Amino acid sequence: MVLKTSVVPHITEEVFDERDREEIHRIIADLRQTYFQRHTEALSAYHKIEREANRALHEVNRIEKHLERIDEFCIKNNIPINSNYLKED
Repeated sequence: MVLKTSVVPHITEEVFDERDREEIHRIIADLRQTYFQRHTEALSAYHKIEREANRALHEVNRIEKHLERIDEFCIKNNIPINSNYLKED
């Protein structure tokens, strides 16, 4: 099915006078400054969280290395790793 229109579409062209341009400029400048400030704050928060995550990952890797060394030592020296071996009196 094909639709045909008999009316030519009308295109409206906006024309701004100097007062309108000044008002639009003020609104756009304020809006852009607000978004720029929010972007800076959001980026700062993101980087702070990223640094915290990197520190936590570093700690995880450090602990895993220690656990590997302990396990290797226990295997090498035939020392049981499980906690049931150590009994409280």
